[in-house]
Amino acid sequence: MIDNREEFLNVQRFPDANEILRADFVTALRCLIFTGTEYIVIMTRSQEDDARVLETILKKQVKYIGMIGSTRKIGIIKEHLKNRGCDETALRTIRAPIGLPIRAETPEEIAVSIAAELISTRAGG
Repeated sequence: MIDNREEFLNVQRFPDANEILRADFVTALRCLIFTGTEYIVIMTRSQEDDARVLETILKKQVKYIGMIGSTRKIGIIKEHLKNRGCDETALRTIRAPIGLPIRAETPEEIAVSIAAELISTRAGG
């Protein structure tokens, strides 16, 4: 779990987290070791943070990158990163908007659709 706000990211809220990194997103990502088997789900609180995280992750070898957000927002971020020189082939590998299309509406249903997509990807679907 990565966030820079102690009130949102702490052991009390996430007692089962393997690791809690309280830092800005890009700094925290640079501290992590990637093996190529990671599933990355990007859901920050701003479009700018999403773009910075995505740009950082695209330089890593990972198994899956998914991002929450509207098609419009994701298009803007991808265009911004393309203009910054990010590889278009890499940008096409991003699963966005994330989640299986089950017409999820509530946060709980959206979480289920995201988890289902991760499981489907792991299972080769």
